[in-house]
Amino acid sequence: MGYHSFTSVSAIPPIVPYPPSSTRSLTVTTLQTLVAPSNYPSPGSNLPFNYSGCAMELSKEFEFPHLILPVDRANPEIAFGSSYITHFSPDVSTLFTFDIPPTFSGKSCSLEFHLPSTEQVNPANLALSGSGGIKVSQLTYPATESMAYNNIPAVDHEVGRIDLVPGHVYQIASFPCNPSSRVGYRVDATGTLDLEYFHHCGHGHLALGLYITES
Repeated sequence: MGYHSFTSVSAIPPIVPYPPSSTRSLTVTTLQTLVAPSNYPSPGSNLPFNYSGCAMELSKEFEFPHLILPVDRANPEIAFGSSYITHFSPDVSTLFTFDIPPTFSGKSCSLEFHLPSTEQVNPANLALSGSGGIKVSQLTYPATESMAYNNIPAVDHEVGRIDLVPGHVYQIASFPCNPSSRVGYRVDATGTLDLEYFHHCGHGHLALGLYITES
């Protein structure tokens, strides 16, 4: 799979504040027991393009990851399976698979990471500690949900790195869309960052997580 030609990493101006809906403390237990809304697709399913529940900052045609797969180097043989819970830490990476739709033909794509602050989303959906950012790499081929850390695809090339500041949307890369294709990414934490969140794009909240948009 060829290299993406990408622009310099940049932070789009801070997203519009969303009033905090809770003052509950951030704990891994709370995060891991989140239950998706009743009309939310199951992990690994195809979320419709321009899903009506998604936030206004994803108003253009976009792609939600169809696989979100945490892998743990400290537990290399455990396959955690597809999940909406995303985790980046010194030990845990997350793999993403995107399907680029035919309607993206002839267009430019943007790989974006959305990170609202805990004041902009329900604090139970976001746990952040340490400092640093993320490194995003394209895989030689997309992962599948049965994979564990010891058998995930190799990295083809690094796409970009960003230092994360909550309350921003980051453009990681810009590249020509390859319609009707599937692409896989690996996201690793840099520094001492430990970020865990519920990957979502709507239901009255700002988008949170990794997306490919028509740019």
